[in-house]
Amino acid sequence: MRVIVLSSHEEPSFIVKAQSKGAMGYLSKKVDRFEIREAIRRVELEKKEYIQKHLLSQIIDNTNTDGITLTQRERSILIYISEGLTSKQIADKLSLANDTIRDYREGLIKKFGAKNSVNLVKIASENGYLIQL
Repeated sequence: MRVIVLSSHEEPSFIVKAQSKGAMGYLSKKVDRFEIREAIRRVELEKKEYIQKHLLSQIIDNTNTDGITLTQRERSILIYISEGLTSKQIADKLSLANDTIRDYREGLIKKFGAKNSVNLVKIASENGYLIQL
């Protein structure tokens, strides 16, 4: 089952959290009917993720004060890492190869200048990348 979230929350942290829980789409309650149709078409027929246009730019361009920019996928993986999931568990949830998740994990550790996954979560949390909902 594919899920599109319709929410009053427009903050990037809510969008990333919804995606990390498996949502294929995210729309604000301010969305017009044409974009609702586009989201349903994209998610259902094309089997692609869809985020409302004005919300997408908030995620892609969201750079924290420390200058580290994360992609949508990196944010999702970072959230899963912070929840204690193994690379295999994350790979299963995202339908990706285990090696791909390991590469993302290593890339995040380097990007944040962390020593390991625990240190990564600590640094990310201290810098506002892991807002608890």
